Amino acid sequence: MNVDTLSVFSYAQARYLFCFMLGANSVEEITKLDKFTATPFRQELELHNIEHEAGFTTLRVRIREKSRFTIFDIDPQTAEAWGSAMVKWAQQQNQKGDSK
Repeated sequence: MNVDTLSVFSYAQARYLFCFMLGANSVEEITKLDKFTATPFRQELELHNIEHEAGFTTLRVRIREKSRFTIFDIDPQTAEAWGSAMVKWAQQQNQKGDSK
């Protein structure tokens, strides 16, 4: 991995990667926040708060589609931007539904 690759990571992600590369068990505590099923394709979504031994926190977004799993560990800034974008999109869709 070169330095240019690291520039796309947030500080928290870079610290996590560094701990992982050292072979450290960087997860201190996992707390389940929510679990729900998305429609119309029935994906199961789970949200977990991850406290890392290195002193930072990430939000784990776990998506299950049948036997396939997609997992994101994101920092608070990414979670806020993602959440805001999702709320904005949902509000726009709801407004479209109100005008029909």
